[in-house]
Amino acid sequence: MVLTFFAGKNENYIVEYTDALGSGDWHELNTYSAVATNRVITFSVSKSQPARFFRLRIPVSQSAQLQINSIQALSGSQVALTFTVPANLSCTIESASNPAGPSWSALQNYSAASTNRVMQQVVPAANPRFYRLRSP
Repeated sequence: MVLTFFAGKNENYIVEYTDALGSGDWHELNTYSAVATNRVITFSVSKSQPARFFRLRIPVSQSAQLQINSIQALSGSQVALTFTVPANLSCTIESASNPAGPSWSALQNYSAASTNRVMQQVVPAANPRFYRLRSP
C-alpha cells in the first residue's frame, strides 16, 4: 500500500498508526524533518500487516495544537469532521480534491475562544476529498 501526503515547507511531520480506532494507542511509523520547500512525500506500507489506521501529525507545542480527531461518514452523502481547537486560537477548515494542489477552499471559519473546544462540522461528501485545519 502506498501512502502520500503534501508536506508544507518548514514543517516536521510524523506518520502514526493504530490497530484500533478509539484506543488512543498510536505508534510512530515514520518521521520527516522540515525542509525549505513544499514537497509531496510518498512511502510504502506492507499489505501483509494487520489492518491499520494511519494519521499524520505535525508536532507543535501542546498549547497550540489543532487536530482533526475523526472523519465519520453519515447518511445522505455527508461526513462529520470532529476536531480540537485550543484556547485563544482561531482556525479554518479547508478542503481540496488534491492534497498537493494549490486550491484549498475554506469551508468554515472559527473565531478564537477563551477555552479549548472540541468542534464538529458536517460537510458534503465528495470523492476524493482531503481536509485540513489552518490557523493564521
